[in-house]
Amino acid sequence: LKKIGFSASTLQFNFWWNDNSKGFNNGRIVRAFTEKNIHLTPKVLPPFEWQKLAKMRFKNLIVGSDQVWRRVFLGNAIYSFFLDFAKYQKIPKIAYAASFGTETDSEYCLEEVTRLKILLKQFNALSCREDSGVAILKKWGFEAQHLLDPTLLLNANDYAQFFPNVPKKENFVFAYLLDRSPYKTAVAKQVANAKNLKLFEINDSTDVIKPSVERWLWRFQNADFVVTDSFHGTVFSLIFGKAFISILSGQTTTRFLSLAKLFDLGEHLLIESELPKSKEKVNALIQSGIDFERIHQKLTDYQKESFNFLEKHLKH
Repeated sequence: LKKIGFSASTLQFNFWWNDNSKGFNNGRIVRAFTEKNIHLTPKVLPPFEWQKLAKMRFKNLIVGSDQVWRRVFLGNAIYSFFLDFAKYQKIPKIAYAASFGTETDSEYCLEEVTRLKILLKQFNALSCREDSGVAILKKWGFEAQHLLDPTLLLNANDYAQFFPNVPKKENFVFAYLLDRSPYKTAVAKQVANAKNLKLFEINDSTDVIKPSVERWLWRFQNADFVVTDSFHGTVFSLIFGKAFISILSGQTTTRFLSLAKLFDLGEHLLIESELPKSKEKVNALIQSGIDFERIHQKLTDYQKESFNFLEKHLKH
C-alpha cells in the first residue's frame, strides 16, 4: 500500500487465535515481527468497539487475504471478516484477494449465506485469491476479480530488508513442512541426496526450535532447493526464484492449484497419497529447471493488475 501512496494499519481483533500461527507454533515469534514492522490498531472486540477505530478516521477498510472467509476456522466471528462491525460506516470497503480456503461454499449454511450477501452489498469492490473464490461469489450473485496473494505484491528486493546479517556457510535443501510425515521427509531426503546437499528442515513439531520470521525468509532466499507443503512456502520459492516441490495433502488444495495455474507450474505439485510411487517424478523435478524469467514476467503482469485494482477502488 505504501507503494501506491497509502499508509496502513492492521486491525487487531481480540479473537482467540491472535496469538497462534501454524508454521511457527509460537505466537511470540510472529508477534515480535509484527510489532516491529506493522502498524497495529489497539485491540478491539468486534462488533462492539468500532468507536475505538472510528477515532482513527480511516478512509478505507480492506479485508484479506489468507483464508479470512474460512467458515470452519472462524465460527461466528466470520461476520467480522465481512466487515459487519462497520456496516454503518460510509467509507470504501474492499475485499483484496480474500480466500474461502475451499473449493466450494459447503461450509456455509443457507442462513449464513443470506446474511453474508447483505454484508457483501456494502463492498465497493471484491477480489479473491483463488479462482474458486471468484466462482463462489458469482454463485452468490457478485462479481469479483482473481488477484494475487498480498505477499506476491512485493519482490525479492523488498523482502531483503528483513534478512539477518548472516553469511551463507553451505548449500542446502530447505524443507518447510507444516504437517510432517514420513513420506514428505523421504522426498526432502531424496532431493538432498540427489543434489549432495545438507537438508535443513523446519516443521510444526513442538520439539523443534522455530526461527524468527527474518531467519525464515533468509532460508528461502539462500536455499538451493525447497520442499514444502505450505502455500506460502510455495509463494516464497517463486519470489526468490528457487526450484521447488510442493506436496499437497488434505482437502485444502484449491489455493495451491489456483497458484500453479497462474504460473503454469502444476507439474511441481505432488499429492501426498501418491508419494510412495513418485520417486521417478521427484528425480525428474530435481533435474528439470524452472524458467524464472518467464515466471517473474508473469508475476510483474499480475502485480500490475492487482495494484490497478487497489488504486481504482481506494480513496485517498
